[in-house]
Amino acid sequence: MLQLLLPQRRAKEIHEEAVKRAEIGLAAYFAEHNVGYQTADYLIGVVKRAATDSSIIQDIKLGRKKCSSVVKNIIGKTETEELVEDLKKNNFSIMVDESTDVGKVKQMCILVRYVC
Repeated sequence: MLQLLLPQRRAKEIHEEAVKRAEIGLAAYFAEHNVGYQTADYLIGVVKRAATDSSIIQDIKLGRKKCSSVVKNIIGKTETEELVEDLKKNNFSIMVDESTDVGKVKQMCILVRYVC
């Protein structure tokens, strides 16, 4: 009996992994192309209606809040870790710029420049 359940459980894990990859890929698209996260709610609905035969697409749940969270907490952390590893191996320079706007809000921009 257990042997019959293992392939079903493995298929479910593979499906869930594919859904996660699709959600991360879509969130990366939104971030890379500067598309507003507000459009995620509408776009995902359009894609689901267009591809009714794909169970992966039908199981995607990616609204504007989740899209923003995926970019910040998953893609952002991964990119930061890769950047740190690159900077450990290569020479780099740092440029810093500070400013205060009319509303007396202070901002500081740090730019790292390197060749990879």
